[in-house]
Amino acid sequence: MNTFTDIYILNLHGNVRKKEVAPDGGKDENVFDIQQGVAIGLFVKESDKVGPARVQYADLWGLRDGKYNSLLETDIDKTAWALLLPETISF
Repeated sequence: MNTFTDIYILNLHGNVRKKEVAPDGGKDENVFDIQQGVAIGLFVKESDKVGPARVQYADLWGLRDGKYNSLLETDIDKTAWALLLPETISF
């Protein structure tokens, strides 16, 4: 958290073992031919800023082709991010 200024997590879901289903009740497919769910993490470090990082999260549900199209057509600024407020742990 203190290393980066912004963290974006895009959860693509698709966990076969959990038998994930889209919120609308539709099928949720993995973007790869694997059983484990997939997420994309973008970790940004701006040299003139200090942490802790601002953490933002979004979900992408549905069929594989729909996820591919969404990833091709939507950029980081057009994604509906939810701001997360994680607790930091000191060691």
